[in-house]
Amino acid sequence: MKKEFLINISYSDYVPGMKLYLHQDHEGLKKSSIVEIKEISGFDKTSWIFKFPWSKDLYFITAEGVKIVWGKVDISCYVECDQTTSFLEEMVERYELEAQRRLNDHDNYSWSIRDYEDYLEDKQETLLEVIIEYEHKKAKEMQLKESTSA
Repeated sequence: MKKEFLINISYSDYVPGMKLYLHQDHEGLKKSSIVEIKEISGFDKTSWIFKFPWSKDLYFITAEGVKIVWGKVDISCYVECDQTTSFLEEMVERYELEAQRRLNDHDNYSWSIRDYEDYLEDKQETLLEVIIEYEHKKAKEMQLKESTSA
């Protein structure tokens, strides 16, 4: 089981409690730092709903109090591995093997490279959606624990 992996997601897919991986130094945070998001511009923690703040910058505030403006700092979403994410990674490998099998099985499939690529793209998009939802669930559970222990 790997320890972690990085994904690139849209700003609106982040929620407080998720983690960022920095690909560059920023305001005292070093390249390769992993920081937790405490606040997100446009995100209402009470309703757990995001609305684009049209008149403001898109930014995160980290647990360390550092502001990271979207698009100004090179970041990725940091995903810690556990049994669920490890299983999802295994599914990627399974889909790759299945796509290869269908591409090579000319008797039962008439797949082109395009079919192969479309199949993998579709499966990877689905798995990415599942990972994002799983990260949301973990972050929300963490927020609830923090609010009840405070």
